[in-house]
Amino acid sequence: MSPQDAEKRLSGTLSADKNELLFADFGINYNDEPEIFRKGSVLIRGKELVDVPDSQGVVTKRTHGVVLTLHCDIIRDKFWNEHPEILRGKPTRAERRQESRAQRARELAAQDAAPPS
Repeated sequence: MSPQDAEKRLSGTLSADKNELLFADFGINYNDEPEIFRKGSVLIRGKELVDVPDSQGVVTKRTHGVVLTLHCDIIRDKFWNEHPEILRGKPTRAERRQESRAQRARELAAQDAAPPS
């Protein structure tokens, strides 16, 4: 069957129709296939903790950005509930600066409120 014939055969069908064709013609149950083949792949930014030694050999934990490959259904709410940062978006430079200043003010206030040692 040519790609054009396949397109004509599938044109106007719903997913249930396609699942039935897949089973009838090839004996493949779509629902038994791994998610990677049913849902595809999505790449998202993630973070992981890594050990970073300094020049004196002292190891500290740092966050490191990584690209994660997920094979999941991004249409349903589960994905979006697990990754709300995607819809929230990245803070602007001004927002990051404002948050940094606020954090510094909180640190100074905590130092001033602490009893003298």
